[in-house]
Parts: sequence; C-alpha cells; structure tokens
Amino acid sequence: HKDLFLACLIDEDLTVRLRALELLSGMVTKRNLVDIVQKLLQHVHSSKSDPKYRNALIRKIIFVCSRDRYAYLGNFAWYVSVLVDLALMGDYGDDVKYEGVYQAQSSF
Repeated sequence: HKDLFLACLIDEDLTVRLRALELLSGMVTKRNLVDIVQKLLQHVHSSKSDPKYRNALIRKIIFVCSRDRYAYLGNFAWYVSVLVDLALMGDYGDDVKYEGVYQAQSSF
C-alpha cells in the first residue's frame, strides 16, 4: 500500500494528496522511516507552488520523525540534516518553523 499512497501524493486533487499523506504517516516504522521521509522531502522540493500542501508535508515529516519521543530514529544526526535541509528550502509559514522548534525542545 505504501507505493499506492506515494503515487497519490502527486494527484491533482489536494484532498487526495492530504489524505494519502495522512495514511502514509500511519505506515511509518523504524525500518522505513528514512525511505518515506526522503520521498516526502522530494515532494517538498517539487511543491513550491502549493504552500498549503508544502507546509502539510513539512509538518508530517517533523511529526513522523519526532513520534514517540524520536523512538523511530536510528540516527539522530540524519534527522538534524533533514531539519537543516528543510530550513534551507526557504519560505514557509512561521507556524511550521515554530512547530519544528517546539517539537525539538519538548523532547528534552
């Protein structure tokens, strides 16, 4: 099902993309976290013209990586590099920036 949901992330309909993103995030395990996040990052890069969807992708990346106090992370340095990559991507809403900072701070 993972591949089907990944394919839905490029659907024309925003509702379909957001629902696929929600379902995909529920499928994340410690084993497939890196693979799924890398695919989501590709979609963040290609969705610059749709800020609502782009912000949803960024929020979901932060959520799946920080779930259960970062229990799914095998390599925290990798996650820091993901956060740096997201920060370097440019302009997105302040609420997303603060959410990422809050997630990082609340785990310590």
